[in-house]
Amino acid sequence: MKVRTICGDIAPDELQCTLAHEHLLIHYDRNPSLGRKYFQEFNRRIYRALAELKKYRCNALMEVTPIMPTRYPLLWREVAERTGLHIIASTGAYVEPHIPPRLRRLDEDALVDLMIREIEKGMDGTDVRAGLIKLASSPPAFHKHERKMFQTAIRVQRQLGVPIATHAPLVLDEQMRFFLRHKADLEKVTLGHIEVCSWLEIKEAARSGIGLTFTNIGGEKVIPEEIVVQQVANLVRRGYVKQIMLSVDQALIVNFEKKALEYHFPCGYAHVFKSTVPKLLKAGVKAYEVDQMLIDNPRRFLAW
Repeated sequence: MKVRTICGDIAPDELQCTLAHEHLLIHYDRNPSLGRKYFQEFNRRIYRALAELKKYRCNALMEVTPIMPTRYPLLWREVAERTGLHIIASTGAYVEPHIPPRLRRLDEDALVDLMIREIEKGMDGTDVRAGLIKLASSPPAFHKHERKMFQTAIRVQRQLGVPIATHAPLVLDEQMRFFLRHKADLEKVTLGHIEVCSWLEIKEAARSGIGLTFTNIGGEKVIPEEIVVQQVANLVRRGYVKQIMLSVDQALIVNFEKKALEYHFPCGYAHVFKSTVPKLLKAGVKAYEVDQMLIDNPRRFLAW
């Protein structure tokens, strides 16, 4: 078993604390060319932001930007080499409006070949390999190309055993039922942003055995952190700790109007460790259960 990082394969036990759903640099412009000034600003800010993670035994993050103009494999590798972080990059696709035309034109067989090539050979013409598949779907139901991407990912997982992470706000039930119906390896699937879903849906997903990733921790503009803490603590008390992973969903986002980069959330990448972990402990979660969510579960999820 190995974990595929952008700098090569490593043993799962080389991972310490791992953030399960993060981004480095994001924009939603269809033009993939950014001016040099944006990359210079990125370099000025990202290393200071990530350096704080070392204080908290965090040496890994899942960079869950899939195939879209804002994915920069060579830049991610440079960040990994300079920081010493194990970065796991993603193949796959985002929600329907952001699925590139070149992916829309491919049939399922061709998409399977593409994802496998990105995992085994490299992404975007580089030798930087993906270590997981990122998927997303939009409410109220799967769109045409979203469904095709999910079906493709199931086939790739069956061939390689690679893990799948999703963007699942407000579509938790639909995604869960899709993976159950297609007999996915539920230990290698985690549904992301589930904190915004109903408590009934979260509990049903937990009972199914599928992975649950809580994100936007510290964002406040999405879900208050105290609510996320209570959701996690409640699930831990119910015996679902082995299914839970935690993350911020941080990013430097290009603001084209201001011609500058802005953080997705005001808190840093280390917010889970500085703020959320103490609150979880206060809510009755044990220290070894915190380690389960931040160390053991990501190791098991990422290994294939």
